[in-house]
Amino acid sequence: MPLFGRRRTAPWPVGAARRARESLQEELEAFVASRAGVEAFLEPASATSGLSLLLVAGDGESTRRPVDSPKAANRLAAALGVPLYEVNRVGYPQRMRDYALRQQGRRPRSPFSTAAPSADDREPAAPTAYSSPREREAIAVLERAAGDEAGSGAADEEALGRLFRRARAASHPDRFDGDRLRWDEVEQAGRVLGL
Repeated sequence: MPLFGRRRTAPWPVGAARRARESLQEELEAFVASRAGVEAFLEPASATSGLSLLLVAGDGESTRRPVDSPKAANRLAAALGVPLYEVNRVGYPQRMRDYALRQQGRRPRSPFSTAAPSADDREPAAPTAYSSPREREAIAVLERAAGDEAGSGAADEEALGRLFRRARAASHPDRFDGDRLRWDEVEQAGRVLGL
């Protein structure tokens, strides 16, 4: 038995790191070759993931891969022949959000349109009556938290959204009279109602 009961693990084989980098580059090259208008975005490290390179095609489809450093991301973008932007400076492109909406079967609105959406652009109307006992109880929790004792009569989704925002503001734990348990109840009620 080794000292202190620990086994040592063998280090990676010498060529494994190089093969992993080559495999990553091949995957990204295939993405760039099969799509038009691809741009690269450098995403900063977060609490859950490290530094990553996001490739976004002209239609909004994207792929994300981890990178070791900003310098490595710059070299990779140059090798792929795509421009590189920092997400912290320019943000995420709108076409990514539009692509996600299209994948959900919804039509994205033009950011330049000032007209109300047409009947074709509107999402299917949500049911106006929340009929299950669980949904009615969730609405009652929101009304109590918002201080609406008479009952708001929140029948449509817009009124329910306003009630939910008021309930969250009234029960926020950082407020002087805020209560964490009431906040959790409000959040659970929002999940039940799909808010």
